[in-house]
Amino acid sequence: MSRRVFLEELFVPDENKHGPINIDLVLIHGVDGDSVQTWKDVDSGMIWPVDLIPQCQPRTRVLSFAYNGDMYRNDCAASIRDNARSLLSFLMTKRKRVGPERRIVFVAHCLGGLIAKHALYVSEFEKEFRAIKAATDGVLFFGTPHQGTHRDEWDRIGKAFSPLDKVTRGRRSPLVDAMKRSSHALADINDKFRQIAVNYDITSFYETGLWPGTSKLIVDKTAGVMMIPHEKRVHIDAHHRAMCTFSSVKDPIFETMCDRILQATEVEEESETEEASEANDAGVPGTMAAFTYPASTAAPGRSDHLGLGTHWHLAP
Repeated sequence: MSRRVFLEELFVPDENKHGPINIDLVLIHGVDGDSVQTWKDVDSGMIWPVDLIPQCQPRTRVLSFAYNGDMYRNDCAASIRDNARSLLSFLMTKRKRVGPERRIVFVAHCLGGLIAKHALYVSEFEKEFRAIKAATDGVLFFGTPHQGTHRDEWDRIGKAFSPLDKVTRGRRSPLVDAMKRSSHALADINDKFRQIAVNYDITSFYETGLWPGTSKLIVDKTAGVMMIPHEKRVHIDAHHRAMCTFSSVKDPIFETMCDRILQATEVEEESETEEASEANDAGVPGTMAAFTYPASTAAPGRSDHLGLGTHWHLAP
């Protein structure tokens, strides 16, 4: 039997070519997700941490956390807490010889966002993991339920997740029951993170695309934003599973995500910038900046063109 819980490297920069790694990007999938497939665009086959990040952030190492995403098969909240601690332990090992100058940004989908929240809360108060807290600058949440505060709300959120269950056959989704049983503990994870959220750059991406074959959003805007003053909120015209997949560096949401990563860490892709500066000094065209892209076009199956102006926004 293969191990179900591990932290794998999806992209490791060539430091001889691009200079020292300056960011560790840590991905966390959600319910029934996968450490690779969650980030894969179905139409193009592009896996953005492998295929796209190297094009625009060549000094960013990408780590992806793998765990059993069937959290509803047992205790949902306990799974989140246990997996959060496993993530911290693995990340400490991966960064054993890494200094705090290499920053950390988490990218989490669905209930994976609660794993990120609990991991950061633990790192605030437990000495063993404080190096993670000290190095972390931001969290990007994709379709994470932030607003469940009591049993009835988690029942509603759980029902919204029921289309993700592979086999329900007319019966009540086991995920609904798991969320309702764990409602107080899940709310506690969200509440505790709100106490420390001011320490991090927060971006919440929420879906506006209906789940295929239904008239439902899995995580709507009400649940998908934290409503805290410094949070950035971005809506994505894609359904819950497709919202964190990209087919091109020209995808406007991918551009926004990359920009939010750099804004959080306040680092520049120096090798790219220096290259441009040297080229300009020599009187020849060069790369203008780390995140200068050609005119944007939408990814297949999505209508969030920058050019249309009405299909996406970044609100303070």
